[in-house]
Amino acid sequence: MKKFIVYLLLATLISIAVFPSFAQQNQNTQQEIKALKKQLSEIQSKLQTVENVEKMELAAKLAEAQAKLINTEFSKLKLELKDSNQQWLITWILIFLAFLSAGGLVLWSRLTKKMDDLITTEVQKRVNRFQEAVEEVDTLTNELKEAVEKVNFLETQITILNKEHAADIIEKSIIHRRDETYYLELINKVAEETLLDLFNDNTRHISVRSKAIKVLADRKYTKYISPVLEFLNSTLDSDTYKDAGFETQLELKRLVSYLGMIHTQESYDGLTIFLERLLLEDTEMKDVYITWTVFSLASAGSALNIGSSVSKMREAIPYLEARFDDKQAFQNLAGYFDKFNEPDGIKEILRDFGLMTSDIKETCLNLLEKHDPDFVREHREEETTTNTENEESP
Repeated sequence: MKKFIVYLLLATLISIAVFPSFAQQNQNTQQEIKALKKQLSEIQSKLQTVENVEKMELAAKLAEAQAKLINTEFSKLKLELKDSNQQWLITWILIFLAFLSAGGLVLWSRLTKKMDDLITTEVQKRVNRFQEAVEEVDTLTNELKEAVEKVNFLETQITILNKEHAADIIEKSIIHRRDETYYLELINKVAEETLLDLFNDNTRHISVRSKAIKVLADRKYTKYISPVLEFLNSTLDSDTYKDAGFETQLELKRLVSYLGMIHTQESYDGLTIFLERLLLEDTEMKDVYITWTVFSLASAGSALNIGSSVSKMREAIPYLEARFDDKQAFQNLAGYFDKFNEPDGIKEILRDFGLMTSDIKETCLNLLEKHDPDFVREHREEETTTNTENEESP
């Protein structure tokens, strides 16, 4: 390509030299030839420079290509070597595992058998010890059961003896009333549980059972409330005490009064329910219980400041029975009605029981002063007129 360029330039120069006039060419031919040679030399020099630069560029490209080729060959060789090493490692691992599996199975089999034998022996030892322990436990359990039965038997015998002892003391105190103080000292040494157990014994006479509750009431032992309420309700459900004599009825009334000695919500609620039954049910025991049920409710309600049963108690007034020694109970009942703003109840007490004693009458009139002063004034005027007429009559 470089030679082609040189020839092309040479031809161009010759053509330039041929076309001028022949004369001028002859004169200046030598000078022009020299000039052309000089220019040709310069051109060849430049071409040589260009050729050298191109050679250098080609050499650099060749070196770069060779370097890339070498790197490519080296990477390929590295990869092949890595793959070869991995394959070699995997092969030897497989060979090693195969060796282990061949010899290891035998070793594992022997080891497993040895372990099984050891485990079997140890388990058998433990089973034997466990069986021995079970037998010992069974023996101890039987001995303990027998001991518990003996203890329970002894406790039962002691309970029976204690109850018999308490019953004997109470019976003697009832018979020998002159020695009541002596027997009371003995009774006070009896445990509450024994006295309650004595009350729950249905084979005992009601007087003995009632006396046991009296002692518990004096001690403020509240656990007797539920058994007594249960017993009283049971008497409404049966005819056991329907034809009871005066003494038995008196003991039943006392049981109701003992409930009023304990001022708890349980006693108040229990007496309220019992009064409702007496008012609603057609029972022959109404006359036995209703008076002291109302009195006991008044006592517990006043202490607890509860008046939820006032209306029921007023409803029961016509059924109340009065005795001379009950005047304090009637005064307390009037005070209960006053406390919960039930003046009509006070008037009914005054009307039905005011003539029983002057104490009841005065209590009712004094309480009514703040509720109905006109009623009190009229009542006193009527009373004065009646007294004057009685004095004037021969």
